[in-house]
Amino acid sequence: MESAFMKNGKSKLVLVAGGAGFLGSHLCDALLSEGAYVVALDNFQTGRKPNLQHLERESRFDLIESDIIKPLPSRLRSKKLKFDEVFNLACAASPPSPSWCSAPWPKADRKKHTS
Repeated sequence: MESAFMKNGKSKLVLVAGGAGFLGSHLCDALLSEGAYVVALDNFQTGRKPNLQHLERESRFDLIESDIIKPLPSRLRSKKLKFDEVFNLACAASPPSPSWCSAPWPKADRKKHTS
């Protein structure tokens, strides 16, 4: 029986944006265990390299440091490179501080509302 990550007998190529985060790194592990080739993309704002350190010697894994709000690195824009699946987990769910953000940071309205 073919794995869920096999396509016509070949392993699928999967991109995991946010691959160095807690969830992303575990997803990379799961995808690799299913036979996929995995490219993890992360800017390390909240993700951590140690989360993926155990995959350094895995031939079906590649880690690229980049930010998804910028154009993809040229090696990912190749016409020959086509991802079968993309998982976008690149989101700072709880950023360490708003200093990284150039947009105004919203403030909570602490006024008491009266009816």
